[in-house]
Amino acid sequence: MKKVQSLSKKIVFSIAVISILTILAMINIFEKINREAFYTVEMEKADLIVNTIEPLIALNIYLNMNDKIDKTIFQFVQNPNILAVKVLKNNVVINEIASKEYKSGVGESFIIKKTIFQPNSKKEIGTLILVYSTKNYEKLISKYNKVLIESFFVFSIFFLLFSLYVKRLLSPLRKIAESLKKYSPNQKIDIPLITQNNEIGLISNALIDMQNNILEYSHKQEDINNYLEKKVNEKTLELRKQLYTNSLTGIPNRLSLLNTLKNSNEAALLMINIDDFKEINDFFGHMAGDYILIMLSRMLNNLFEKQEGVTFIHLSGDEFAILFVKKPLIDEFIRIAQTLVYDIEKMIFPYESNELSVRITIGGVFQKEKALEKADIALKLAKK
Repeated sequence: MKKVQSLSKKIVFSIAVISILTILAMINIFEKINREAFYTVEMEKADLIVNTIEPLIALNIYLNMNDKIDKTIFQFVQNPNILAVKVLKNNVVINEIASKEYKSGVGESFIIKKTIFQPNSKKEIGTLILVYSTKNYEKLISKYNKVLIESFFVFSIFFLLFSLYVKRLLSPLRKIAESLKKYSPNQKIDIPLITQNNEIGLISNALIDMQNNILEYSHKQEDINNYLEKKVNEKTLELRKQLYTNSLTGIPNRLSLLNTLKNSNEAALLMINIDDFKEINDFFGHMAGDYILIMLSRMLNNLFEKQEGVTFIHLSGDEFAILFVKKPLIDEFIRIAQTLVYDIEKMIFPYESNELSVRITIGGVFQKEKALEKADIALKLAKK
């Protein structure tokens, strides 16, 4: 007589096999998905850093200011995730700073390459290479693998207990298995809550707690990534503002003017020069000269900031400009220039015990094409 095989054991064995295979498959899928997700996050952070420093380095290369390039990339290399930064010009390394970890050959890395373009141009002037550490990526993977291994170990123990309580536990187990098939790390699923004071109840509660812990960890990780992204965006805006603003007077600079001209359909430009400004610096000191530049900038900026389509610009030193992106009538344009000469030359700048005044020369151009060059020529002719 053949030995009767227990149907319950077959069911338990089948459930155990199927469940274990399902869990392994889920673990494998989640492991691949999270590896790609973690890798993408780290690469995006590296790309954000590259996109942040590229405009600064481009400007410094364009102005042949290699010492400022060194300062810029040195500040970024202080980030523990940045191992090295290289700047190439004509395929020759002109600047390179590496961390101690990179020099000692410790750790893996991502390598990000980005072409450096001349400011306000598509002309390639160099290449930026960023070596970004994989330490954070490997740490995330290690933590996640540990969670997976612990989860698998917990499930293995649970399935061993299932075989002791087949008849009572068969139905709840099937419900739990079905709910786990819909599992996603960022989405809460309805796991059956078993109120019985036994192993099945523990399994149900443990799964719920584990899901809550994973969801909490996922939300924390998302908050961290959002915070880092926000800080990078804030720094990018700050650097962009510095790029397009005169550091002394705080008003738009020459680069801002060129950018506005490039994106305008029409334009008229007045260029203003303070005559014999060097004599003020020599006689009263550079602090007095800076004071006049700041006060003059404030007065004229307040005068024009409320006028739509008019921008006051500090080109450099004693040179300013007024850009009209909506061209006034030619007679109005000339009247504005004449009024500026009159108003500025009657201004008094009290400095210490002195009352200082300035004389100016204005040159203008009533067209967009090569506006800056033509206004400069007009200014030189006016000085004669």
